[in-house]
Amino acid sequence: MRKHYNSARFTLPVHRQQRVGLIHTGVKNITDYCLALFLLFAGLAWIPASAATTVAKNSGRPTAGTVSTYITATPASTPTGAGGTYASGNNITYTVYVTNNGAAPLTNVTVVDSVPANTSYYGGLNGVTPDANGKITFTIPSIAANGTGVVYFTVTVGSNLTGVAYINNTAYVDANDGNGLLPTPGTKNGTYTGWPAVASAVDNGANSVAWLSVTSSSSAASVTANDVLTYTVHIRNTGTVNLSNLVIYAYVPAYTTFVDADGGVTEGAGGLVTWTIPSLLVNSADVIKSFRVKVSSDLTGASAITNTAAVDNGNGKGKINTYPAAAGDAGNPNTTSNLGNSTSLSISTSSKFETWMVVLNENLNSYVSAGDVLTYYIYTRNTGTVTIPKLQINVLVPEGTTYTQGYDGATHPQNTDVQTVYWTVTNLIAANISYVRYTVTAQNDLSKIKAITSTATVNNGDTIKKTMNCDPAESGCEGKTVTSITVQGTTPGLFVSNVVTANSDGKNDYFYIRNLDDYPGSRLYIFNRWGAQVYYSNNYQNDWKGTGLAEGTYYYKIELHTPATATGGVDTYTTYKGWVMIIR
Repeated sequence: MRKHYNSARFTLPVHRQQRVGLIHTGVKNITDYCLALFLLFAGLAWIPASAATTVAKNSGRPTAGTVSTYITATPASTPTGAGGTYASGNNITYTVYVTNNGAAPLTNVTVVDSVPANTSYYGGLNGVTPDANGKITFTIPSIAANGTGVVYFTVTVGSNLTGVAYINNTAYVDANDGNGLLPTPGTKNGTYTGWPAVASAVDNGANSVAWLSVTSSSSAASVTANDVLTYTVHIRNTGTVNLSNLVIYAYVPAYTTFVDADGGVTEGAGGLVTWTIPSLLVNSADVIKSFRVKVSSDLTGASAITNTAAVDNGNGKGKINTYPAAAGDAGNPNTTSNLGNSTSLSISTSSKFETWMVVLNENLNSYVSAGDVLTYYIYTRNTGTVTIPKLQINVLVPEGTTYTQGYDGATHPQNTDVQTVYWTVTNLIAANISYVRYTVTAQNDLSKIKAITSTATVNNGDTIKKTMNCDPAESGCEGKTVTSITVQGTTPGLFVSNVVTANSDGKNDYFYIRNLDDYPGSRLYIFNRWGAQVYYSNNYQNDWKGTGLAEGTYYYKIELHTPATATGGVDTYTTYKGWVMIIR
């Protein structure tokens, strides 16, 4: 017959070590008992052979992690509050599950709970009732290995719910394993993270519905780069009490930038746009707040622009996500669900580019003579909406010149009959401009050449384009595919530099306009790519070098001054526009 032992473990300090003693309180032979006492006082541990199997199983008591619990709150009947919440008189049933994951049975498991605030006790398993303090205690006599014990009780929601947002509850379980009462998680296989384990929303009369709608500046079915989107948050009081201090939380979605918002509200940290609404009365008109965003130039990786706002109407339930607008009716919500995105706009993307090439004489002449060094700049602008992964660029060294040097990753096969220069440009972001350079030296005999001409080709993998001779975005650009510089023999006129290197090497250090001295009092304006003026001079002296500005492309406007003495009595200004690139 198997012997059973009830055990209590404790530790003893012996020679700076801890020995585990085991006191047996079952019926035993007196000799064994005396031997046990002797070994105990000697600081030794003793376990009878007949008890070894039982002790290895922890004397029938669970080890750490062998018990799992959780609690649920379910309606005893269909809740009648707004939005499926509980109203006064509705019943809530709390069910506590205790699962034995161990190999030995659990006995005398205790479950303790209390009647939640703002409720009254309705009934429970086996007619259990709360004590005078509202404490409810269940005892589960036994739970078999791998089995689950279940207890439950029901409460009725009270009549006065003013200021009440949730009915909250947490149960506690003592598995009789020495760990005492431990709180239950709110989900199966969950972890208890804090009181309460379950929270059931109630209808306290302070109710509203909010939804988000969006319109696009484009009439197309899908949006694309630089479209302006208008997001509008609508709030309607659907409750029985007036609402106050409502807060709208709107967000600038990914792939867009903030433009403006109603009431002069600005974008906060993390792209958050907020409004506080002082009051929203019962049966009053909907509150409507809008903000606008601009779709980014670079839509690489984007398939849709999605957005959801949230509203805290002050009823204690915190932020609630907006619903979508009803199909074809932005003035009403689609209350089927607010778990997904409130809005979603598909994106139309494209991969396009434009390219051009300019040539500059190192000595700043607008013509070329024997021995002059010419620098060719090949520009590529990404005019699409996604990053171009790779651009292949090649140009034939022009007739009448000799290759000198390549930059920006140039490759030039040496000792070959084909004098071609190659580049590979990677990851050109939408709306950005890349450039590559190389230099040649004009040959000594240019007698048979009227102009040195060149054309490069750029390939993005889908399209091959020849370079134009000017920036296509520049006002008055002819769009020719040949870049040329006249051989000496013509009269040089006004010449405007397109590059400022500002590296103090004596070459292209300033924005230079040749023959500007003939037009004193000429005005120069420099703008960035967004149209903001970054420099102005009312009598330009060829001394601007882009100090304090980032590398990139800028745009100029020259108002060339012709004095009154040359025109018969009035000053005149002739306007020229173009671009200049700062390279550092």
